[in-house]
Amino acid sequence: DGGLGVIDLRAVNLALLGKWRWRLISGGVGLWRDIILARYGSLFPSPHLGGRLRGLKRASCWWRNVSLLGDPEDAILDWFDPWLVGALLRTQFQRLFQVSDQSASTVGEMGSWVEGQWVWDLRWRRDLFVWEFNLLESLQDILNHSTISAADDSWVWKHDPTGQYSVKSAFLALSRSTTDDVIFSVEEERLLPKVWKTWAPSKVAVFS
Repeated sequence: DGGLGVIDLRAVNLALLGKWRWRLISGGVGLWRDIILARYGSLFPSPHLGGRLRGLKRASCWWRNVSLLGDPEDAILDWFDPWLVGALLRTQFQRLFQVSDQSASTVGEMGSWVEGQWVWDLRWRRDLFVWEFNLLESLQDILNHSTISAADDSWVWKHDPTGQYSVKSAFLALSRSTTDDVIFSVEEERLLPKVWKTWAPSKVAVFS
């Protein structure tokens, strides 16, 4: 669209950092991973993911950048994840979330398997009020209609059909999310290609 073709270095850097993060959280093996985890500990769940700086004072610049990828909500797990009914349980059941004793717990920590059946064990910081039991019934109805599997979770990269992370797909996703749509008039659409095909000196074409 008449640009100079200069690549977005910030997006490239984030995409490359994302590759390291993917290799760590998706179970990559090797001496490099053992050394990194021995030096810095587990990457996920991370107490500083998405801008939480606790524990990063003595970390290298590279590790800080890898650790801070993502949103703050990514570190707080399943109340903050739309894994059911396409909505956040934190938002849909805000009152229950506020009194929950498991607001930072995973699904696996909120119940147990009993004779092959998943049984929820929801805990609260205080006794629920009568009107809160109606919310609890709605929450339990949703939970009881969900399918809980005993299989191990796995990471899937949604921006690539293979489900595997690639720097190219990450760069394209970042570019789409940060690039504003430029709307040209019909006259501009007609003239822009001619700017770059002119015999004028390159500095004149760039200025144009």
